Amino acid sequence: MDIIKALEKVAQAKKVKIAIGAGIEREGYVNKIIEAAEIEGEVTVVTPLKFSSNVNTEVVESKNVENYLVELVKKGRVDVAIRGSGDAKRFIQAIKNAFNTKISRIAILESPEGKSFMLAPVGIDEGWSIEDKTFLISEGTKILMKLGLTPRIGILSGGRKQDYGRHALVDKTLDEAEFISSSLRNVKNYSILIEDAIKDGANFIIAPNGITGNLIFRTLVFIGNGKGYGAPIVGVDKCLIDTSRANSVDGYLRAFKTAKALS
Repeated sequence: MDIIKALEKVAQAKKVKIAIGAGIEREGYVNKIIEAAEIEGEVTVVTPLKFSSNVNTEVVESKNVENYLVELVKKGRVDVAIRGSGDAKRFIQAIKNAFNTKISRIAILESPEGKSFMLAPVGIDEGWSIEDKTFLISEGTKILMKLGLTPRIGILSGGRKQDYGRHALVDKTLDEAEFISSSLRNVKNYSILIEDAIKDGANFIIAPNGITGNLIFRTLVFIGNGKGYGAPIVGVDKCLIDTSRANSVDGYLRAFKTAKALS
């Protein structure tokens, strides 16, 4: 079973209460969120002063929506909080402030051919050390096992092994990938050959750093007709899902599916 089928199977068995942020309004961002929430099920649009506990999905409108979403999930008023069109930096900072712990994001993606996999790091300030990548591998393994899947992890670097010596940054990524793949179970070093990792059935790809991972995500989803299913925040014991503000209605519906499955 692949990741998407596993998500769908687990999500079908759950009924959860979801809050999604309607923050930045540009190019119809908020309207897309409301439309997706209405398709998802019974929905209401609320502000921090008007919170309803009788519907499945809350679309939260607030200038400070990021902090409010985190507060809702921390206090247990909802099962899951989804960023929606809130600001990414403020959302991540609100989570760090509320839980005082190391966090990161793991994107769930699907290629146009239907190959599904997780990808990390995808935050530009994430995944820049062996410690960061080891943390992501540990947290991503938990997600895969929660879905009943065997982790098959492919770690990438900035070049092939024979490229060593061409650039200090490339060398660093080569050294890190070699060290991690030789130290951890279920991790295979694919150098720069992401296509080989996918062909081999890897279900979790570790990019060389957060900038590279973010570019892989954007190229696949916004240019290459791939699909994104949101990015679970890992490192906290509550369910929070990051999404891109540029999501389509279908993109938000896929994030709802991930939210249900992982709550």
